[in-house]
Amino acid sequence: MRYDGPVEVDAGAILLDGPVDSRSKLAVIHRTTQDDWTLPKGHLETGETLEEAARREVREETGYAATCLGIAGAIAYPRDGRAKSATFFFFQRDSDLAEGTDLGGVARIEWVTFDEARARVTYQELKDLLARVQDVMTRSASTHPDPRRHWWSRRLSTRSDRLSGAVETYRRELVGLRSTPRRAAAADESAWWRPATDELLELARTLQGQGRIDMAWDALNGSRRLSLHELDQAELDSRALVVKAEVDTKLNGWRKEAAAAALIRTGPTSYRPEEIALAQQMLDESSTNKYLRLKIAGRRLVLAALLLALTIVGLWAATALGWFDGIGVDTGSFVLHDGGLFGGVLLLGIFGAMLSLALDLSHSSHAQSRIYDLMTTQVAAPVARISIGAGSAVLTVAAAQAALVAGDAPWVFLAAIPAGFSERLVRKSVENLEQATTGQR
Repeated sequence: MRYDGPVEVDAGAILLDGPVDSRSKLAVIHRTTQDDWTLPKGHLETGETLEEAARREVREETGYAATCLGIAGAIAYPRDGRAKSATFFFFQRDSDLAEGTDLGGVARIEWVTFDEARARVTYQELKDLLARVQDVMTRSASTHPDPRRHWWSRRLSTRSDRLSGAVETYRRELVGLRSTPRRAAAADESAWWRPATDELLELARTLQGQGRIDMAWDALNGSRRLSLHELDQAELDSRALVVKAEVDTKLNGWRKEAAAAALIRTGPTSYRPEEIALAQQMLDESSTNKYLRLKIAGRRLVLAALLLALTIVGLWAATALGWFDGIGVDTGSFVLHDGGLFGGVLLLGIFGAMLSLALDLSHSSHAQSRIYDLMTTQVAAPVARISIGAGSAVLTVAAAQAALVAGDAPWVFLAAIPAGFSERLVRKSVENLEQATTGQR
């Protein structure tokens, strides 16, 4: 919407020094004309949108160039005996240095926390707005992963992180899409798809907060498909080309046939949202099914890893208890006849496997590190790698002691460390599984 008068409409900004986060600081201004503390705010000028007016007010009253991050909320307050409203947007400053110095009646700018801002601003309506915003961000932080936490915490919930990022990115895209002047068909505020689109997006956020990630992805994808109705014809035609390319690359069987049939054109006929949505649904269903197969494979890997670990621990216990003493093998030349040596070799093999795992994680790209998340257990692959590394170390040292050298050679036991690197076979197996199952989330 662009302002065309004569009713006065206001727009304002919560200007942050970082992302939309309750830990970021925001700018409060002191105006000499009213002798008050407030947020950057003013009325729209002819031809401006709400966002454009808020950005202009930020520059005029703080001197900062800033990027809009989305809608923060709205307030209503009395003015000349009647209610007046103002819509506020989140902005993040583009630089630590202000570009302007002539601030038009603003005497001071201070960067404060949300709690300090609520205490500082003069007007109760602004205090209430900041309280609502802070409450929403706090609740969001309790259900969404914190990107500033330690690396190991991030790796244990990367799938939830991706969902959180996808939901927030899509929400902002939807806000931007709806704030852009559209053709009459796409701009109809009474369009049936808008309530359903918003409800599905909110459902995705709710399900994510409950930890039901698969269902949250389904709700998000449903909202994305409905939002195709927001696009004009040129945008729909462009989107159809992208979806068609994905269908040709990622699908096979009956889903590919169904999606391709929806996108077939015999002439210059334009694409309809329903046709693109049907093809996109085939892609989403295929992606979900492939991910579920990965989850099943992950559970099987957990079981295999646990059985292998239990076998190794059982051998260790049996060796320590002397159960193998009666098989007639010289105990001085075979590692399985000494519980202490067996345990030492196990530990060296585990050390080699963990070193290999650490090297992979420290040098892998974000996409490569997803193999552990794709296995859905987040623990299965490391446990399997450590177990196989320990078992390989025992076999390597036992073979060397039995057939190659005397049992008192220290370097034989040190060979357990490189033997532990044999667990990389598990990594390659997981990577091959990932490559064979394309299109997963």
